[in-house]
Amino acid sequence: FDFIIECTSINDYQNELEFYPNPAESSIHLSLDGKKEVAIFNLNGQAIKQFYVKGNWIDLSDVDSGLYFVEVKCDSKIYINKLILR
Repeated sequence: FDFIIECTSINDYQNELEFYPNPAESSIHLSLDGKKEVAIFNLNGQAIKQFYVKGNWIDLSDVDSGLYFVEVKCDSKIYINKLILR
Protein backbone atom coordinates (compact mmCIF):
# COMPACT_ATOMS: atom_id res chain seq x y z
CA PHE A 1 0.00 0.00 0.00
CA ASP A 2 1.14 3.50 -0.74
CA PHE A 3 -0.05 6.36 1.41
CA ILE A 4 0.33 10.04 0.62
CA ILE A 5 -0.07 12.43 3.48
CA GLU A 6 -0.17 16.15 2.87
CA CYS A 7 0.98 18.19 5.82
CA THR A 8 0.27 21.84 6.16
CA SER A 9 2.03 23.88 8.76
CA ILE A 10 0.30 26.61 10.68
CA ASN A 11 2.57 29.08 8.87
CA ASP A 12 0.79 28.28 5.60
CA TYR A 13 -2.38 29.89 6.95
CA GLN A 14 -2.87 33.64 7.01
CA ASN A 15 -4.95 35.40 9.63
CA GLU A 16 -5.34 38.55 7.54
CA LEU A 17 -8.82 37.64 6.28
CA GLU A 18 -11.16 40.49 7.07
CA PHE A 19 -14.83 40.55 6.28
CA TYR A 20 -17.85 42.43 7.49
CA PRO A 21 -20.35 42.39 8.99
CA ASN A 22 -19.51 39.81 11.61
CA PRO A 23 -21.95 38.75 13.00
CA ALA A 24 -23.73 38.60 9.65
CA GLU A 25 -27.27 37.80 8.56
CA SER A 26 -27.20 36.82 4.88
CA SER A 27 -23.97 38.04 3.23
CA ILE A 28 -20.42 39.16 3.97
CA HIS A 29 -17.95 41.44 2.21
CA LEU A 30 -14.39 40.09 1.84
CA SER A 31 -11.33 42.34 2.00
CA LEU A 32 -9.51 40.35 -0.72
CA ASP A 33 -9.58 41.17 -4.43
CA GLY A 34 -9.40 38.73 -7.32
CA LYS A 35 -10.79 35.25 -7.90
CA LYS A 36 -11.23 33.35 -4.66
CA GLU A 37 -12.10 29.80 -3.67
CA VAL A 38 -14.32 29.96 -0.58
CA ALA A 39 -15.34 27.20 1.81
CA ILE A 40 -17.63 27.46 4.83
CA PHE A 41 -16.99 24.90 7.58
CA ASN A 42 -19.12 24.05 10.60
CA LEU A 43 -17.57 23.44 14.03
CA ASN A 44 -17.20 19.73 13.21
CA GLY A 45 -14.90 20.61 10.31
CA GLN A 46 -17.45 19.63 7.66
CA ALA A 47 -17.52 21.80 4.53
CA ILE A 48 -21.13 22.91 4.16
CA LYS A 49 -20.61 25.22 1.19
CA GLN A 50 -17.78 25.57 -1.36
CA PHE A 51 -17.64 27.88 -4.36
CA TYR A 52 -15.57 30.30 -6.43
CA VAL A 53 -16.22 34.04 -6.37
CA LYS A 54 -14.71 36.97 -8.28
CA GLY A 55 -16.40 39.83 -6.44
CA ASN A 56 -16.18 40.79 -2.80
CA TRP A 57 -19.75 40.02 -1.61
CA ILE A 58 -20.64 36.47 -0.63
CA ASP A 59 -24.27 35.36 -0.32
CA LEU A 60 -24.83 33.14 2.72
CA SER A 61 -28.62 33.32 2.83
CA ASP A 62 -28.83 29.52 2.39
CA VAL A 63 -26.63 28.81 5.44
CA ASP A 64 -28.26 28.25 8.85
CA SER A 65 -27.50 30.47 11.84
CA GLY A 66 -24.46 29.46 13.86
CA LEU A 67 -20.70 29.70 14.26
CA TYR A 68 -18.58 28.83 11.21
CA PHE A 69 -15.07 29.06 9.83
CA VAL A 70 -14.56 30.79 6.50
CA GLU A 71 -11.60 29.56 4.45
CA VAL A 72 -10.53 31.58 1.43
CA LYS A 73 -7.84 30.53 -1.05
CA CYS A 74 -6.52 33.46 -3.06
CA ASP A 75 -3.16 34.11 -4.73
CA SER A 76 -1.58 30.88 -3.39
CA LYS A 77 -2.50 31.78 0.21
CA ILE A 78 -5.07 30.32 2.55
CA TYR A 79 -6.99 32.62 4.88
CA ILE A 80 -9.23 31.45 7.74
CA ASN A 81 -11.45 33.38 10.12
CA LYS A 82 -14.49 32.76 12.33
CA LEU A 83 -17.95 33.87 11.26
CA ILE A 84 -21.17 34.19 13.22
CA LEU A 85 -24.39 33.96 11.23
CA ARG A 86 -27.60 35.14 12.87
